[in-house]
Formats: sequence, C-alpha cells, structure tokens
Amino acid sequence: MMETVQLPPQAGQTVASAHAIFGPRLIGACLYGSATLRGLRPDSDLDILLTLDGRVGEGERQVLTRMLLTLSAPPGTPGRRPLEVTVVDRNILLEDVFPPAYEYQFGEWLRPDIERGNLPQPAADPDLALLFWQAQSHSLPLFGEPAERLIPPVPFSRVRQAIYGALPSLLDNLEGDERNVLLTLARMWYTLSTGGLGSKDQAAEWAAARLPEPFSAPLLLAARAYRGEAADHWETESVRPLARALQDKIRALSAAEGG
Repeated sequence: MMETVQLPPQAGQTVASAHAIFGPRLIGACLYGSATLRGLRPDSDLDILLTLDGRVGEGERQVLTRMLLTLSAPPGTPGRRPLEVTVVDRNILLEDVFPPAYEYQFGEWLRPDIERGNLPQPAADPDLALLFWQAQSHSLPLFGEPAERLIPPVPFSRVRQAIYGALPSLLDNLEGDERNVLLTLARMWYTLSTGGLGSKDQAAEWAAARLPEPFSAPLLLAARAYRGEAADHWETESVRPLARALQDKIRALSAAEGG
C-alpha cells in the first residue's frame, strides 16, 4: 500500500506552470518515485511525469526550462528539492516502440549543460520503460487521468530489457556517485528477483541479507545514509568489488533467463 504523501509545494507549482505552458494538451501529471514508495529521503528528487496530447514546441521547451531552473534546486538546498520532470507525447507512446521516447526531460544533473545554452531535447531512452513501470505501479495523480490510464502497459520483459541495458554504464559512473550506484544495483537485483518495485533502501537491505559479510556492511551504510541516518564517505576502489558482485548477481539472472 502506498504511504500517505504530503506534497511539497514544488509539485503543485510545477503542474500549474506546465498547465499554463501547454494548456489543454496537458492531459495528465503524476508524482512517482521515492515520494510514493516509502517517502522522500533527504536528497530525493521530486519525480514528476507530464503526459501531453502532442509534441513540445521549441518556444514551450524554452519557457519550461526557465521555469524548472527556478523551481528546482540542487540536493541539500533548504526547503527545496531537486526536480526530475519528464514530458511524453501519448500519441508516440501508443505506437509501442522500444525504446520509448520522451519529448523533454529535466534533472539537476543537466543544470550545468542547460546553463551553457543546451536545452533538453527529445530522445529515445530504455530507462523510460522503468519510469513508466514505476508510474503505473506507484504514483499519485496531480492532474488529469492517472498514469495507468494514459501510459500503455509495460510488460516485465521490457523492464528486464531496460535493466540489462543500463547495467554496463553503472560501474563506469561509480566514482563520485558511489552511494547511488550501489543502491541502484541493489534495486535492479531486487526487481529482477522479486518482480516488485522497492525503494532504494529497502532493496539495499534485501540485498545485504543475501550477500556475504564483507559486502553487506557497505550496503547497509548506503541505506542508512540515503535515509539521512548516517554520514557516508566512500573510497571508490574499496566498494568496486561490491558493485561487481551486484552486477554478477544481475547478470546471472539474465543468463538464467536466456538474456
């Protein structure tokens, strides 16, 4: 059961601004991710999916970006959260092509590039299958129809395909993002093993119980730090064997499925 969600003001502000930009073409907006699983953690993004009937025009792209640069904030900013906002055209999604494509995506990791003048552009992205699956499983409608009525059903085979496709790049991104990479790998293993959607800390605790002692402690630390219960300072090389062990568990599932 989804926990009761207390909406941060940024959620309503984002939807109101999107409605002003897109008008009647905005047919749905939902909150998903940490907020609708086990609750927002200290550094959690506010994840919002906007569904349009139509494409995003260049002028709309510029206005939306200016608005999100103002509403969003880097992690740790008092009273405000980082936003991750994805905009999709339902007409394209109904074509049932993999990988699916978004019209627009904003996140704080893109802020430096955006501030250099590079607006977010449409792109096909396998990770969207995971996003849609999350939104269909655990989301809160903010405007219009709920996600499960607007987004075509995502078969679990595509969830697996998206996870396996994202796996190779994770170890490359370990340095400087150790906690997030470890938690992401744990959640991938959890999802593939259980067929369910868990929060990052829930998945880390599940994985820690299934790994030998040298690996369980760093995962439990990552979970506590994610909840704001502990400070974590990582040495990349010391956790690289753990990241590889998690990847091996995921790859073993792929091999068992014939992937």
